[in-house]
Parts: sequence; C-alpha cells; structure tokens
Amino acid sequence: MTSVSIAPAVALAEADALIDHLRQRGLIQAQAIADLQARIAELEASARPDPDSIAQEMTHG
Repeated sequence: MTSVSIAPAVALAEADALIDHLRQRGLIQAQAIADLQARIAELEASARPDPDSIAQEMTHG
C-alpha cells in the first residue's frame, strides 16, 4: 500500500474549498427551490377563479 503525505495547511485549504463549494451549491439549490415554489404559487393563483367575476356572472348571466 502506498501512502501519500499532505501538508496540514494544504489539507485544510482543500477542505475549506470543498466546504465553500458545497455551501454555494446548497444555496443555489435552495434558490432554485424557492423560485419553483413561487412559480407554482403564481400558477395556482392564476388557475383559481376570481370570486368577483363568479358573482358577476351569477348576477348577469
């Protein structure tokens, strides 16, 4: 078996970079989820009939 020696400072820098990368990816995913939830809410709102227009149709229609 071969062993590789890594300086502690290098290992720490690599770990910090990995943590930053994962944190950024998590933030991007969280933003994408929030955007999708907002879009779903918009679509649901536009699909619901307007109570005023229903009342108007019932009185005039």
